[in-house]
Amino acid sequence: MMEHVKAIQCVVDEHKEQMPTGAVTTIMENLQKLYDDKTKLYRAQMTHICSVGYLSPDSESLTKMVQFTTTSIVESVDAYPTGVRNQIQLIKSGKCFNCWVEKKQLPMVFGGCNNFMNMEADEEMLILHSLEPLVPEEARKKRRA
Repeated sequence: MMEHVKAIQCVVDEHKEQMPTGAVTTIMENLQKLYDDKTKLYRAQMTHICSVGYLSPDSESLTKMVQFTTTSIVESVDAYPTGVRNQIQLIKSGKCFNCWVEKKQLPMVFGGCNNFMNMEADEEMLILHSLEPLVPEEARKKRRA
């Protein structure tokens, strides 16, 4: 996507003498906003931990811990979006707080309780391992070379 933005910038630069000044300014400002929004994207690696309760036919119950690690793309924001009530929901909705990116105090643990063995059914924990800026495709290709 960023290569399309650069192509538009080049076309505007080449023909700015033939375009109204206000149009050039507006186009360049909006392209910059698009670029700035793109830089708010991060690659987040996290581990979800939850407890799952089982009830066997002989009335014995068993609780097991389930965990899985995922990598997602998240957008940094300043406040909770509408309908999001906690930090786990925030991350699951594809968002993270700007202060998490700035502090870089990872890993961060959200939800659950202090003792993994005492987690109750339907409790969930999330460990955020890393938040790295999402690198545009061109920069990624240069790093590989």
